Amino acid sequence: MRKKWLIPLSLAGAIGSMVTWLGLAWLQAAAAMPSDNPKDVQKGEKPGKDGQAKQVEGKIVSGSHGRQWREKLDQPVTIEFDQNTPFREAMSYISEKYGMTILIDQESFQADQNPDVESKPVKLPRLVDVKLVTGLRATLQQVGGDFYTRGDVLTVVPRRYIEAGSVFRHPVSVSFSKRPLGEALGELSDLSGASVVLDSRGQKEDKLVVSADFRNVPVQDVVRDLADKAGMKSVVTENLLYVTSKKNAEHLEKQKVKKREAAPAKGPNKEK
Repeated sequence: MRKKWLIPLSLAGAIGSMVTWLGLAWLQAAAAMPSDNPKDVQKGEKPGKDGQAKQVEGKIVSGSHGRQWREKLDQPVTIEFDQNTPFREAMSYISEKYGMTILIDQESFQADQNPDVESKPVKLPRLVDVKLVTGLRATLQQVGGDFYTRGDVLTVVPRRYIEAGSVFRHPVSVSFSKRPLGEALGELSDLSGASVVLDSRGQKEDKLVVSADFRNVPVQDVVRDLADKAGMKSVVTENLLYVTSKKNAEHLEKQKVKKREAAPAKGPNKEK
């Protein structure tokens, strides 16, 4: 008699376990479904037009390389180079110590009458808790150099290369389809190494988008074209491309002309 009761009890236990499992599965599925109440939208979600929650997707925005370089170059370091340290060794040390790819543009230094730049000696007194960019520039100044970042590479060039705006002539190939102007300019900065700044005050619309396709075009011409599409204008100021309103651009151009006219004449024919 006892054995006869064991079988029904076992079946009942199995059925109960199955019911419990199905109930838990249903609760988990229900929790994964969007709420019908807009007030139940969790952090990180936005309600859609139908009042239900929609997950906010993360995206990679242009200018990410620029931010990464700023963080890397702004990190506090302690740095020192003994007297007569070859410039090449100093750059190799910084590259390996701080995890960055550094390229010395030999061709540019050759054109700048400085072909032996890699073997030139440099010295840096012990700098404690300074930004990495401070130590880097202090070293570069000793060989008449400067740098720009392009993608994942920091390129060392003669200072005159930067001053002459050569970086603005770097060719780029890029395509934009209904991209916000600010993001497009940020991507151009990453691709070319040129500093591109957008004056948001000059935008006619907060979410202005541009569409264009460029193949092997100098970055300054690309910026000029995008600015024109947006009803704005680009101006070269110091070492950057500045996109602003046409009215402000005209003002800046006039200021540049006045500055050039006020500068003292150079060369043997300057007036006394």
